[in-house]
Amino acid sequence: MMTSLRRGMLLASKYQFYSALADRQTRQVTQSMGEWTGFLNTAGRLYKYPFEEQLMIHAQRPDAIACAPLEFWNKPMNRFVKAGSKGIALLDNSSLSPRLGRGELQRLCRSIEQ
Repeated sequence: MMTSLRRGMLLASKYQFYSALADRQTRQVTQSMGEWTGFLNTAGRLYKYPFEEQLMIHAQRPDAIACAPLEFWNKPMNRFVKAGSKGIALLDNSSLSPRLGRGELQRLCRSIEQ
């Protein structure tokens, strides 16, 4: 069983990893016209999401065509996510203590090939 201290440290290191990914992605998409165009292709498919979430989705799944919480895929869309599918990590900076997104902010994406 995982102690709350160990779990807190694990979540903090995951947050640091994805925060660094967001920073790196921000710099990377502005380095060349090709990188920027690739990001804009992803952002164009996911235009309803804020810029920060578009960057995180592009960093982890640039071929995503639709992203939604697991509950949305299962109930309203009547599409079931394969067991073991990996979600997209998003950062939640809406509170005083930043954290990885939970619930609504953790999304599962469908890619172009699916």
